[in-house]
Amino acid sequence: LDLKIGGTESTVAVNISRLGKKTAWVSRLPNTPLGRKVSATLQQQGVDTSAVIWDEDHRMGLYFVEFGVEPRPTRVWYDRANSAAAQMSPRDLPAGQIKAARWLHVTGITPALSDTCAETVIAAVQYAKEQNTTVSLDVNYRAKLWSSEQAAKFLAPLCQQADVVLTAHRDAQLLFGADDDPKRAIQSLQQQWGGKVFITPG
Repeated sequence: LDLKIGGTESTVAVNISRLGKKTAWVSRLPNTPLGRKVSATLQQQGVDTSAVIWDEDHRMGLYFVEFGVEPRPTRVWYDRANSAAAQMSPRDLPAGQIKAARWLHVTGITPALSDTCAETVIAAVQYAKEQNTTVSLDVNYRAKLWSSEQAAKFLAPLCQQADVVLTAHRDAQLLFGADDDPKRAIQSLQQQWGGKVFITPG
């Protein structure tokens, strides 16, 4: 069993930090060795974690990956119920950091964790837009966290607010009825949402 720190938003923060830019990551973490390891790992990569809320009552969200060799697929199990991150609410947002930032990046994974997480993402995007901060949204649909109908209903308005939207082609087709042809898909989604739209093949 290999223990690794994962997360799509933290991966973005780490890679931008490696490019020499200042980055910060916001979440709730349990005040346990696992929670401290997450924060320390990001700090070692140059990511500011000073806005993390330390939770004394909830656990670390986990997921397990079993790598398969064809024809057996790789399988993922989520164990995230009652996690500290799922308790995030708009009051946890660091308004000062968002106001000072040039760019806010959010994904479709966080709002799938809980209703309060969804409220937090909406509040963060709205506040960033009020501050004229560029907003990017990575759709990053996870079928094990919510249904395609739930995701589409929630994410479509956020896609309209975001300055930049990134989505896998399969997610664009499943959630937003995008065309089979990636170029036509980008054109139709850009017309719906405005801003910049990026579609990846996987």
